[in-house]
Amino acid sequence: PASDKKAEIGRSVEVEKIVANPNAFTVSDKTDVTLLIDHEDIKNKDVTLSRLVNCVVFIHGSPNTLHLITLESCRIVSGPVMTSVMVEHSVNGVFAFPCQQLRVHNTKSTDFHIHVTTRAIIEDTTGVRFGPYRYSYDGLDAHYEESGLDRDRNNWDDIDDFNWLVNNKQSPNWTKIPQDDQELFLDELKHKKILIER
Repeated sequence: PASDKKAEIGRSVEVEKIVANPNAFTVSDKTDVTLLIDHEDIKNKDVTLSRLVNCVVFIHGSPNTLHLITLESCRIVSGPVMTSVMVEHSVNGVFAFPCQQLRVHNTKSTDFHIHVTTRAIIEDTTGVRFGPYRYSYDGLDAHYEESGLDRDRNNWDDIDDFNWLVNNKQSPNWTKIPQDDQELFLDELKHKKILIER
């Protein structure tokens, strides 16, 4: 596949693009890297991040879809995703993004800071927490407009657990992120963003 250099703390990293599909953008098989992916690289594209360990990825743009597959101890932050986000087989992560639809499968001990215009769905998933999306970057307003997402409609705490069929009781598989933990995450992102933008 063709490759493109992107910023990383300490050294450069290859970002793989699938040549066969010009509408796809993929980053796979990386450990201990920090990436900043710009809008022009992912505009209207299906973005896949897979098999990453201890990575931090900032997506400053509006992809068509976002697939997060087999991620361990990663921080993934994206601008508005036009349609759906799919998360599978991830553990000990922190993810933040606005989207139309969110589906989470086989994921454990992960935080989601989201703006979602439909109900988020979890399945075969435990120990996850949800809070509102509060990340900001230059260009976010334009990317929201381009995505078509309704900023006034956020169902971040309306979660449908397919493994919990009791209507009048809270699922034990997810909780809300406490305010203090939300603030800690935002502070961590600010620090990492300053490092990568140097």
